[in-house]
Amino acid sequence: MLMELEQKKYLECKTEQSSVGVCRGGLGELFQGISMDEKDEIVIVSSVIPKYSWAYFTPCENGFSSLKDQRLVAPERTKSFRALELYCQLLGVVWPSGYWHFHSDLKVARGMASSTADIVAILRCASSYFNRILPIQHIIQILAQIERSDSVFLDRLALFCSSKHKIINQYPKMKPLYALYMHENSQVETDGTKPLLIDFYRQNYVQYSQLYRQAESALASGDLKSICHVSSKSAELSQEVLPKTHFQNIFRAQKQFKANGIITAHTGSVIGFLYCQQPDINTFESVACFYKELNSYCQYTEIGA
Repeated sequence: MLMELEQKKYLECKTEQSSVGVCRGGLGELFQGISMDEKDEIVIVSSVIPKYSWAYFTPCENGFSSLKDQRLVAPERTKSFRALELYCQLLGVVWPSGYWHFHSDLKVARGMASSTADIVAILRCASSYFNRILPIQHIIQILAQIERSDSVFLDRLALFCSSKHKIINQYPKMKPLYALYMHENSQVETDGTKPLLIDFYRQNYVQYSQLYRQAESALASGDLKSICHVSSKSAELSQEVLPKTHFQNIFRAQKQFKANGIITAHTGSVIGFLYCQQPDINTFESVACFYKELNSYCQYTEIGA
């Protein structure tokens, strides 16, 4: 009933100019480990991809004008509306009256940075509506009050302290990597994983510190093969703490499918092959057949373009 009422009121207001915000998502991480700069903190390199979360706002005097009202019609967007509430407080403005609508290409709880992208999309939409510039620092300030986040709001690959919301380094734009990936069957709950991960990273500090330096060097130079090596090693180490069901099958099949490396969502369901050159249609078909044997489907994207 509430949804029908919202739709009726929205149709009465749709002649108003809508504002839009968008944010890219990610495909797991090219690296995840322990920070060399912050004590007991997690650092990541999110693999930004051309898949997006979208937020739309249509102003209307008779629309929803409070966090409580809006949550009733979009309960799955609790974090997004919390971000909007914090943004309004930051600007010193009242919650805008109107209707919010959302669309996302990103699967939830799969390691595609869907939550961060949703939050950033609504912030960008709100900044457009209020005709304000949205500095990166405001995004980080709001994310820090909500969750451990990804760095998909940046326009380049970055070494990012996800738990401290600190940009350690941003790297020059590079040629794209290509991924043929799949999702394992189960969603992954990431809340509460930090103590488990930090303990594992401490136990394997030497390996992670070496890989951290390799990641810095590879990203700074744009060396795609070295980036693929770092991604593969990071995924392999992660297998010991948050294992993927099909990791060994995919890891062993790299040569068979002429892949340059492996990528995973370290706390998600994404896993797949990385390529420095765009794979041809025969590779697409062969990998798709292979993933079907693992009870999944092949998907394709570019990374870092």
